[in-house]
Amino acid sequence: MMMKKILFILLIGLVSAENTLIFENIGGGLWNVVCSSDADVGGFQFNVEGAAITDASGGAASEA
Repeated sequence: MMMKKILFILLIGLVSAENTLIFENIGGGLWNVVCSSDADVGGFQFNVEGAAITDASGGAASEA
């Protein structure tokens, strides 16, 4: 089910070239989540199932 959700999100990014969302497995149980948008982003939210979030840092969220 999780793979279907990720595929759906990636397909939405392909349909709208101005907006992209990338999940990058960097090993050791770590993932980079990268979002690029030509428009201002007022907020974001995503759910993680079957894993524990132990840290979040950097990117546009830290600039807000």
